[in-house]
Amino acid sequence: MKSSAADVLPERIAISGHIAQLSTAAAALSSVLHPRSVAVHTAANSSLPISLSALTMAFAEVARTQKVLQAGTIALPEVAAALIEYQQLLREFKSNLPRFQGWLLAERARLAMRGAHSTAVESWVKTDRQTRKSSPGRERP
Repeated sequence: MKSSAADVLPERIAISGHIAQLSTAAAALSSVLHPRSVAVHTAANSSLPISLSALTMAFAEVARTQKVLQAGTIALPEVAAALIEYQQLLREFKSNLPRFQGWLLAERARLAMRGAHSTAVESWVKTDRQTRKSSPGRERP
C-alpha cells in the first residue's frame, strides 16, 4: 500500500515534534546534570549546587517526554539518535537522584533553622517591647 503526501506530512510533523520534545527534555536534564556554574546563589545567600527551577523543569520535561513516547514512536529510525541521548541523560539523572534528595533535605533543614531563628528573634523583640512598656521609669540606652 502506497502512502500519499497527505498521510506522510502529519507523520513527519509528529516525528519532528517527538524529536523536539526529546531535545527539550535532554536540555533540561543537562542543565541539572552539568550546570554552567558550580553553585547557584539564592536570595537567602545560601548556596545550592543546582538550581531548584532547573530541577523542577527537568522533572516536568521527563513527564512530558514519557507521554510523548507512549505514543509508540520509539521504533522510528528518525527518532533513534535523539532517544539514545535522552536515555543516556535519563540514566545519569536517575543515578543522581539520591544526591539531589540530599541537597534538598539539607536546604529544607537550613530553611527550618532560619525559620526557628526568626521566630525566636520575633519573640525576643515582642518580649523586649512589653518589658519596656511595663517599666516606665526605665530609660532607653
